Amino acid sequence: TDWTDGRALGLLINSVSKGEFPESNEMAPEMAIANCQKSLNAAEELLGVNRITEPEEFANPALSELVRMTYLARFKHARLPPRVTEICIPKNIGKGEVIWIDLECPADCHDALEATAKGSLHGRLAIEIVPLTHTKRRIKFIAKQADTYTLVVYYGEHCIKGSPFTFNLSPPNAFAVAHTS
Repeated sequence: TDWTDGRALGLLINSVSKGEFPESNEMAPEMAIANCQKSLNAAEELLGVNRITEPEEFANPALSELVRMTYLARFKHARLPPRVTEICIPKNIGKGEVIWIDLECPADCHDALEATAKGSLHGRLAIEIVPLTHTKRRIKFIAKQADTYTLVVYYGEHCIKGSPFTFNLSPPNAFAVAHTS
């Protein structure tokens, strides 16, 4: 397999990440360094596979096969990022409404999963991350009054897909969610 144009690496990342890197299907072979840059970044952000070489080096056919295979061997320990499976938005608005997001994540994600929530009027809110099963976590906070609330969910150093989440709480029965990235 020719790894120098970045396309095979992109396809590997897309496969391991279960389709989270679809742009790998559109990579042009003449854009080797750009493809390698995108792929190396995606491997780091989506799978936690840290680079050991720069894109220019990875695209160079003279790069030692040992270096290239050492990097590719890291995919054996790749970690899929958490993904949102459900969002609970209360229908009846009152003080103290619990808002929660369920995540599917690796069994050992509890060490790398963090979240912050804040209201635009009242600052930071207490967050609780609750294990539901060995691969599911619930992140919840209490919306105390009408406000715009933002929930940011981190996995390691990166925001999960869809984060930050913005919740607009308005009385009496209007409540919506918007995803921003």
